[in-house]
Amino acid sequence: MRIAVKILDASSAEVIDAVTGNIAKTEAIKDLLATSLILRSQTALHDKRASKAGEPLQTVEVDGFIFQLMKCELSNRTIKFSFTVTSPGKDKKITISGNKDSRIFDYEGNEYGATDAQIGYTKNHSVSHSVTKVLAADIPVKASISFGGIPSKITGIALLELDCLRGVKAQFRNVPLSK
Repeated sequence: MRIAVKILDASSAEVIDAVTGNIAKTEAIKDLLATSLILRSQTALHDKRASKAGEPLQTVEVDGFIFQLMKCELSNRTIKFSFTVTSPGKDKKITISGNKDSRIFDYEGNEYGATDAQIGYTKNHSVSHSVTKVLAADIPVKASISFGGIPSKITGIALLELDCLRGVKAQFRNVPLSK
């Protein structure tokens, strides 16, 4: 198993040193991986990095759209992810599924399907459970997606996958959770 370690200056986040190497995948290592301690420590790093208001937690570019994840909150057994989506350079239509095709996984491997999605003021359609919007070029539009029936013990999200139809999926990993 290959590992990589980076040593950072805590005050500036500058990389002081980095090293990679191979280790045997022993039963002890398999047990650690199974308990997701590594993912939880990454979430703690994301929590520190996301402490500055207004800065995105993560940014991904998929199919000509830029998604910036701004917030992830758990309240009353519902997780709401707030993000912006931008179409750089040209007006373009986007669709986001507000049902089980958009999904999250917790650190224990449990999967949850979306219950609601919104882009701008447009909410998901009651029959198709998706929301479609034409985005004006270079204008970030606020959007959100929600997941219900979430246990309060969840500490973070291993994967948020937004289904944008036509096989397009925007993925955010190791997302910190606010309560």
